Amino acid sequence: MLGRRSAAPPGRPWATDLTEDSQVGLADQLTTVKEFLRDRLDVLENLRECDMDLTIGWTPRAPQDGIALDIEMVTLLYRVRCAVLLDTYLD
Repeated sequence: MLGRRSAAPPGRPWATDLTEDSQVGLADQLTTVKEFLRDRLDVLENLRECDMDLTIGWTPRAPQDGIALDIEMVTLLYRVRCAVLLDTYLD
């Protein structure tokens, strides 16, 4: 339905890693997520019997870093009723 195979083990909820490369920068990860949501919005908006989570992980640049979600991304996340987890890592 979403055009991607699940990366989750059998018996676990469907999950996918949109970037698959841990070296992809934060801005590129967000672009990839936005494209995925935009391209599948008609399907995702109609999934009513499931929870949807988006996990974004990155290593912040010292001494401070942040994440910005533009209005299109916020709108897409709202339309698909998606919870967002921002998971940071410090070296």
